[in-house]
Amino acid sequence: LLQRHSKVMVDVVHCTWQSSERDKLKGERKNNLSLNRNDDDKYLRYKDDVTQVLLESFPRAEVRVNRHHTALPRPPIGAFEVVIRVGSSEEEEAVVFSKLETRRWPSALNLQR
Repeated sequence: LLQRHSKVMVDVVHCTWQSSERDKLKGERKNNLSLNRNDDDKYLRYKDDVTQVLLESFPRAEVRVNRHHTALPRPPIGAFEVVIRVGSSEEEEAVVFSKLETRRWPSALNLQR
């Protein structure tokens, strides 16, 4: 059970593809909502907001950005994933939010719960 003062590792994986790069892919990947929006700064704003909420909830958390194995070599287009790990193994991690699965941006209030 996670407690406020537990030591946790949080990975935030977010899309780093710029709109010009996504434009080149539009012909190849039609109907991908992530390719049709011009929201480069939105990923950074959400990353900052989510990081703040998580650090308020878990002050001792280590928050890493785009260092999770799913972000390598580059995060998927449209990704905004939040993974929490307690302990040292990947078996002890849980995806607490996935924009790729929900096709929605996270709610900071829902992440606090």
